[in-house]
Amino acid sequence: MSKLFHPSHSFILFCLTGLQIFGLYFFLKGFLLTRQTLDIQATQHDVWDQFPVYDTNGNSYNKDNNNESHNYDKLHHPTIPTKKPFDRVIMIIIDALRFDFLTDMDMSNSNNNQQQQQQHYYLNQFPIIEKLHRSNPSSSLLYQFRADPPTTTMQRVKGLMTGSLPTFIDAGANFASSAVNEDHLLRHIRQRYDNIYFMGDDTWVNLFPEVFDDRNKTFESDSFKMFDLHTVDNRILSHLWPLISSQKGQEQDDWQVIIAHFLGVDHCGHTYGPSHPNMANKLSQMNDVVERLTSVVDEDTLLVVMGDHGMSVEGDHGGESVEELMSGLFLYSGRQLTMKNDNDDYNYHDLFKRIHQTRSEKLGYPIQEIVDRLGYNATHYPIASQIHLVPTLAYLLDVPIPFGNLGALLPDVLMSSDYEDNDKKQPQNKRNDQILLHMAQQFRRNALQVYNYLGTYWNHTQHPGFAPSSLDPIYQHFWNAERMFSDHYLQKHQDSDNDSDMIQLIEQIIFEYDTFLISTIKYCDAIWAQFDVGSMVMGILILVLTTCATVSVAVGSNNSSISLRHFLTVWIITVISTLGGIVSFKNAQYYDWFEKMGWMDVIIATNCIASAILFLTIPFSSSSKTKSKTERTVVSVKKRIPLDWIFLVFGTLINAFTLASNSFVIWEDRGTRYIAATLCILWFFQSLVTHSRHTTLNLQNVLGSMIPPLIVLVWIRLTGLTGQCREEQFPYCSYIHNGYITFGGEGSNFINLGYILFNAFLCFYFLPRVFYRMFITNNNKKSWKAIIFTVAYSISLFIVFIRQITTIYQSSTHENALGLNIQQTNFDDDIYDPPTAIFSMQLLFFNPLSISIKLTHDLYSTFIKILDVYAPRLVYAITLFSTFFSTICIFNKRNGNSASYLTLLLFMWSVTLAILQQPLGSTILLTSPLIMSLLTRIITPTKNTAKTTGNRQDDSYLTHYIQIALIYIIGHHLFFVTSHQATFTSLPWKAAFIGFDDMNYYGGATLVALSTLSGYIMTWLGFLSIRYYSSQQSGSSIGSKQLLQDHRLFIYLIMILQAIPTCLSAIFVLILRRHLMTWKIFAPRFMLQALIGMGTSLAVTLCEWLIQEG
Repeated sequence: MSKLFHPSHSFILFCLTGLQIFGLYFFLKGFLLTRQTLDIQATQHDVWDQFPVYDTNGNSYNKDNNNESHNYDKLHHPTIPTKKPFDRVIMIIIDALRFDFLTDMDMSNSNNNQQQQQQHYYLNQFPIIEKLHRSNPSSSLLYQFRADPPTTTMQRVKGLMTGSLPTFIDAGANFASSAVNEDHLLRHIRQRYDNIYFMGDDTWVNLFPEVFDDRNKTFESDSFKMFDLHTVDNRILSHLWPLISSQKGQEQDDWQVIIAHFLGVDHCGHTYGPSHPNMANKLSQMNDVVERLTSVVDEDTLLVVMGDHGMSVEGDHGGESVEELMSGLFLYSGRQLTMKNDNDDYNYHDLFKRIHQTRSEKLGYPIQEIVDRLGYNATHYPIASQIHLVPTLAYLLDVPIPFGNLGALLPDVLMSSDYEDNDKKQPQNKRNDQILLHMAQQFRRNALQVYNYLGTYWNHTQHPGFAPSSLDPIYQHFWNAERMFSDHYLQKHQDSDNDSDMIQLIEQIIFEYDTFLISTIKYCDAIWAQFDVGSMVMGILILVLTTCATVSVAVGSNNSSISLRHFLTVWIITVISTLGGIVSFKNAQYYDWFEKMGWMDVIIATNCIASAILFLTIPFSSSSKTKSKTERTVVSVKKRIPLDWIFLVFGTLINAFTLASNSFVIWEDRGTRYIAATLCILWFFQSLVTHSRHTTLNLQNVLGSMIPPLIVLVWIRLTGLTGQCREEQFPYCSYIHNGYITFGGEGSNFINLGYILFNAFLCFYFLPRVFYRMFITNNNKKSWKAIIFTVAYSISLFIVFIRQITTIYQSSTHENALGLNIQQTNFDDDIYDPPTAIFSMQLLFFNPLSISIKLTHDLYSTFIKILDVYAPRLVYAITLFSTFFSTICIFNKRNGNSASYLTLLLFMWSVTLAILQQPLGSTILLTSPLIMSLLTRIITPTKNTAKTTGNRQDDSYLTHYIQIALIYIIGHHLFFVTSHQATFTSLPWKAAFIGFDDMNYYGGATLVALSTLSGYIMTWLGFLSIRYYSSQQSGSSIGSKQLLQDHRLFIYLIMILQAIPTCLSAIFVLILRRHLMTWKIFAPRFMLQALIGMGTSLAVTLCEWLIQEG
């Protein structure tokens, strides 16, 4: 039982990395859960089904109560029928149609407003909506259409058709939509209407394949070609106009439902942002489309125009800012859609306004924030949640409400079948009573559907949050309405002349039903995330033990041996304890604990905990008998752990606690700069002290120790001027962003000229020269390899430079940008082929002479394709070949000094990552290899110095742990200065199309990940370099054993730097899982930290393995 196992450090790092990944897996398994969907198809019910449903002394009276039910079956009013459903529906979805794109803003009063319109090209470009709303108030309805986050297209389309609330994990499926597996509105529309035509975003076809299965009536288009503003929209129009223009009797005249999802506005926002001339053109085109469609809308046709979500200031979406949540909904028909406001006895519009206002207050819609952020008067337009569209369309089309719907009817559209004839048949007071009674009946149908869904959900899931006792306060509103309906029937027969009391009672019934519906939405929105607390705690336990084990192994790095007795003891005790605890919780039926963990998960988690404890106890498992375990541990700590190492670990721990504060997370970009600058100053003083202690103090040595830290500090401060502001940082955030660099603007030519000349100097002279000199210096000789790779590197830099100029030009809003005038013929409604483009190019800036070039559209398209597709592919190919070649050379020592190939990796990957960024970010990334080169040089002692160093204290200068920490922090810094933030809105979706002409899910996701993690990737490559240089020192004859211990410490220091914040971030997310800002601030930051943690651990493990094998 005394046999020992001596694991290598590569093996230990591999195991610790695996443990961290499993810990994150179990935590995310409990945190990112979807609600359980019920694929139960709804049927059309009478408004009096199960009437009355209410609780009296614990009994619910409905059809299931046989004897008592018969006493109530006839105690209700006769059903008042609805108006005839529409025969035809045209549903137009304009992706990212923010509500202020539809409003008519008066810009004639002040110069400031006129300047605002010139800056915000999206203003007043969609006038047809307001025009129709004003001229036909009873035939049109306009709403602020509020989306539920996450504001991605797939989740919004699902919500628009199912009436359900989204969950956080659904956002990950936006790239690959899967079929909806619950009841939805289109299923019922398909059963009523035979001829359904669809055109546009293929997300609909992926979500509802059973509805859009006729290839002759379905014309979907790829939704991810963001740089293409016109192809999808023009293809829609090529099918839409012939369809609606067909005469009666023609083959295409049989259409009943048309759904068209336009993408041009959304793609324009992603590519150029909302404040760009192209946005004005796209909105104007959509205005013309809607205006032409209104000409074919008759009394039997309903036109629905809506947006699926809004658009952020930068032109993106996915988060929950006001700009992203507020889209528009417009209903229009040739017949009356809502009641006229000409009734002297009763004001229906006042009732509608009170209902909408009550809903907004209960759901907490920020009216004033909408006014401040979007600039229109939000009180003039009612706010409707997007899920309210589902029961509303079901009412207008006379189809069942989907079984899982949570939306509430929009009261404005509720009209009985004999509404317009009632003023001739009945007195006004009787007419009002009948109209309100019809509204109350329809609200009951809606409320009963939601009531039945809640009961069924409880029966299927046994979720304690949906138990009758938990929902009792919400059910009370439904039961109260049922009682009042019964009372109204009795009073109607006892006192038929008291009409004012009857109307007031019906109003109370309507508000009780509506309160039940809105309270249900609010309750489900708060409780729907079914956190498996047990799985989350299990993941945190593994992460905590892994972090402690990493520290333990680092402290006892000389003692990495495990006895068989120790192994079996730890394993058996841990497995029994963990399994016993989990089984106890499961038997105790704690719903929130381990509900989603199967037995295979339990076995894996148990072994993970045992492994973590095993590594944690490695320093205490030595077989040495000369000293006690405690004594050996204390001595080892005194001998091996330098103060700066301990300082960095505790500093990381303190800084990680800031992840529990939303304000620190919001302003993390500034905090990162402060930490980086502090480390630079500490590095400066440490280098100065080291040189003064071991070398002759002269000007040359002083400057040699001062210059590298100062260069890095200046670089951090200069690059810190750029970045992207979070929504929460306004108005206290001001960065130099890519919008500052535009061609043709007033006074911008000299700024742009300076930026271009600086980039030209970098790309065509400085960087290639530095790369060549570093390559041959590390290799100690000139070779054909240096020339070939320098040429390849220069070609890649040239491509990046050209793409920078092209990106700046495309984002410029002035017609004469760069002296390039583009004239295109206008799009004609009946012409769908792209027009010929005519270009007139002049020289840059001062235009001393003119050069006119006329290109056909095909030639221009070929040029753009080369620049956007083939040129980036060339850069990718060069980088992949360089990586493959460098890896082989690192393994094969006969190929020369491996430092040359590490330099090759740093510089080549910086170009690939730069091509995925916006211009400013790409420039910063191109300079990052120079900074990494300064940081990855570890001071190597000379022989004379080594002779004078006789103890550990004198040799402490050999490894600068502060530089290692600084490399790690610079990864964070690069993340922020390349215009990224820990928000879903800031994800660089454009990067998915660099090098691809069609959407490639795996390739696009890879490019988005590379673009987002660019700074960290440069850091990981820096770790590889610093590990190599340290291994070169440890292989020398100068104190190699002590150096080897130092380099093990720095490897584990890197692991600890990321393990501590990952572990604490998970703990804080567990504690704050019900916090208001969880999904907006803490969850995205944790997801980023999880990626950083896994990436850093894998990179460090790979570094150690490569160095040992090489």
